Amino acid sequence: MEDAAKPSDLDRWDTASMGAGATSVEPGHDKVLESILRHMQESVNARDKLSKFMEKLDHDDEGVKAQRSYLDNKCQAVKRQMTLAISIEIKNKKLKKKPSPKRPSAAIFPWGSDTEEEEHTLQRTPPAAINVENIRSANYVGLLWQEAAPALLIQASGKHIASIAKAFAGDIGACKALKDLARAPLSDAEKYLQKVLTKWELTFDVPITYLDISDNCRIPILKPSDYIQKLCEKGFLNKLLGGTHRLEEFWERFRGEEPGHEVFTHDFLDFARLVPLYVHGDGGRTYRRDELMVLQFQPILGMGSRASNPLKRSRDGSGGAGVNLQGHSFTTRFLAGVMTKQTYKSNPEHFDMFLKVVFEDLESLYYNGISVRDDCTLRFLVLGLKGDLPFLTKAGHLNRTFMNIRKGPAGPNSKPLTGCCWMCAAGSSAVPFEEFTRSPAWLQTVGPNNELPWATIPDFMEHVPHVLEDKGSFFKLDLLHVYHLGIGRDFAASSLVVALNLIYQGAIPDRLASMNRHLKQYLKESRKQVHFKLLTRDLLGYNSERSFPAGHWNKAFDTPVLIEFVGWLVRQDIAIFRSERRLRIIASACDAMSRFMRSLLRAGLWMQKQQAAECGEDGLHFLLCYNKLAIISFNAGQCRYNMVPKLHCFHHLCLDLLHKSVYLTFLLNPLSQCTFQDEDFVGR
Repeated sequence: MEDAAKPSDLDRWDTASMGAGATSVEPGHDKVLESILRHMQESVNARDKLSKFMEKLDHDDEGVKAQRSYLDNKCQAVKRQMTLAISIEIKNKKLKKKPSPKRPSAAIFPWGSDTEEEEHTLQRTPPAAINVENIRSANYVGLLWQEAAPALLIQASGKHIASIAKAFAGDIGACKALKDLARAPLSDAEKYLQKVLTKWELTFDVPITYLDISDNCRIPILKPSDYIQKLCEKGFLNKLLGGTHRLEEFWERFRGEEPGHEVFTHDFLDFARLVPLYVHGDGGRTYRRDELMVLQFQPILGMGSRASNPLKRSRDGSGGAGVNLQGHSFTTRFLAGVMTKQTYKSNPEHFDMFLKVVFEDLESLYYNGISVRDDCTLRFLVLGLKGDLPFLTKAGHLNRTFMNIRKGPAGPNSKPLTGCCWMCAAGSSAVPFEEFTRSPAWLQTVGPNNELPWATIPDFMEHVPHVLEDKGSFFKLDLLHVYHLGIGRDFAASSLVVALNLIYQGAIPDRLASMNRHLKQYLKESRKQVHFKLLTRDLLGYNSERSFPAGHWNKAFDTPVLIEFVGWLVRQDIAIFRSERRLRIIASACDAMSRFMRSLLRAGLWMQKQQAAECGEDGLHFLLCYNKLAIISFNAGQCRYNMVPKLHCFHHLCLDLLHKSVYLTFLLNPLSQCTFQDEDFVGR
């Protein structure tokens, strides 16, 4: 039977003929899963060889006759798998992209790997070598499909999963879970699949706690302690950890950043077992676009950004942990609870109670911790609350915010200005926030000199250690809302309007058409993209000469693309560029901001002092250019470059980097407080 069933070229299928390293793993290079497209081509070739194999069978052989029915069924099953593979290749647009090799994270790794040497030895388990001498052709193709399928099915709709389950359920009769999945109706697969996943214990079943915040108001929450306990039970605790070496490093450097933090007065701590966290809150949208407040917690140590993979930095010598901006947001952010606007709109104390209960539970994780082993107790500490400015105002009852500025000239009945910043006295009557120098007046009112930014301390602050002499520093600045959805949009919109009037001729619609042609050319040359079709007056907020332009694009990542486009656009006509001072200032500002963002994105969680100083200089240069353009526009009687409080927030970030780089070797990357991933989590 074996001789009759063996085709003449079966030896070509052995691992040697596929290449010596086909089933081995080299550092950063997995040859078996290197390209899904190659797997699909091999699958098609395997299907053709399988057909030839069936044709070469000796049908007079008694062994073949006995298994003819089985072999025919198996052959048809494998052909269906190959057809399915080809259909997935065509359907999944992500397969058009060149896949990058998977790398282990050096920033987050299983508990116990606590040294640099151990991190560098982390390797993916290589795929098992296939001994083709002991398997049939059909089984080989099946194994090949099993290797390719995980890469294909990372993300799929419920309907797509159900269709795949239906294709495989008849061939893998021993798998009852797959049969259950195959019964899902394609018209409503998501709901049915959720029941199946729950039945087979494939869901992350964190206990739900119901909070009675009033007689007629009860809301569900996921206690962080329950969430972390479940992560521990399921073996996913590494999602929160960075290893003892990383944690000790973090707290040693954080002591330099905040020597007055309350955590350094406690003598019961083992800093190698203390995990730093942030809490984030934001308003999402629910049914009929009603507001939904979402609260979640997250580790500070992460897997870096796309430009700062920890393994890349370990090879170039910079090393260290990364910011938490990589990975699926469901695996790096952990939900604590949600609250509809109707619940707290008329009763703000309901929201305060919600925050207080969550922070009370987080307090227990700090003082009591969670026992992982008999000799290991993990503790968790929240170092800050982050979110957009409206959320921080609501959570902290802040009385010095962006809303406390004067919209026009002061009059006899005008109230005295209280300030627009909770971290200093900027924006008050005696301290302007528009002073963008290295030593502004408001710098004397920060830290211990900062008056409390609230009438009464928020309840939740009683349940979290913080910097006692600067309580307002617990509320963190977010570069996403400050720059990408703030001053960056204002700068890009005003600069495009300036370029519209200086570079192009004709009516406004004709100028916009020419600018859009340039935008299309730039996007093609740079291989970048934006999430809108055309630049319009509405998109630029250019309604009239009596209003300030303001960018109205929704996607934050359109802002850096447009700022780079502005820098490219103003240089297209060299004669105009040399003759117009404003265009040269715009170009200089664009270059500085691009360098600022690149430096942050390429850095790890901790920036080296030289890196931080250069980054601070670039940010301050951008502010000075913005200020100069605003003055020139004001003197020309034009509404350009609106002076908004977010400029002051950005000033805080820049001066913080500049001043701390004088006496610190490592500085905390401002990107660690960003909400890029948090916004994605809320949207999902």
